[in-house]
Amino acid sequence: MTHVRLTILSTVAAVFVFTSATGAVPMGAIPVQASKTVSGLFNPNTNVTYTIVVTNFGTTTQQDNPGNEFTDVLPPTLALVSASATSGTAVATLGTNTVTWNGSIPGTGGTVTITITATIVNGTPGGTVVLNQGTVNFDADNNGTNEGSILTDFPGAQGAQDPTPFTVVDAVPAMPVVATLVLAFAGLLLGSFAVRRRRAGLS
Repeated sequence: MTHVRLTILSTVAAVFVFTSATGAVPMGAIPVQASKTVSGLFNPNTNVTYTIVVTNFGTTTQQDNPGNEFTDVLPPTLALVSASATSGTAVATLGTNTVTWNGSIPGTGGTVTITITATIVNGTPGGTVVLNQGTVNFDADNNGTNEGSILTDFPGAQGAQDPTPFTVVDAVPAMPVVATLVLAFAGLLLGSFAVRRRRAGLS
């Protein structure tokens, strides 16, 4: 079902008509799309990785215009660690849990991939659903200003511009130190008892 949805989106993008003089997009058309997926163990105090792919279906390059071309504010259940991109400049501002990206994307199917790493805050209850979306700003009329914007889309959902979800999984509880020591001591006692019985049988 997801494959069909993506095919339809690609078909719609392919039939956008651009003016030959400026390369501008007709009113209401969106020249860019952005998918966002997430991977990880999803246990508290472990890292998750978001992968955002922004595609420019327009015939002209989306330039590095004034302002950010991409912004993503992570929810409080996550602590931002780092951000990188295949082109342009990705900045991770840890104090505000915010990632920004600035750069250009070539036309006719050009892409940039932005990778965000964050840690699930320790103590987050299992079963917590974490939703996140970034915002892509774009120039719809090729005038050097990003007057349009879209939200990232999770490919696994049916609609367009859906937030990317994951569910926090309870970690396997670590065995307390005292319990570990007790078990180790019990093992030593059993081992010692077995050796004594063996010696008694030989004598």
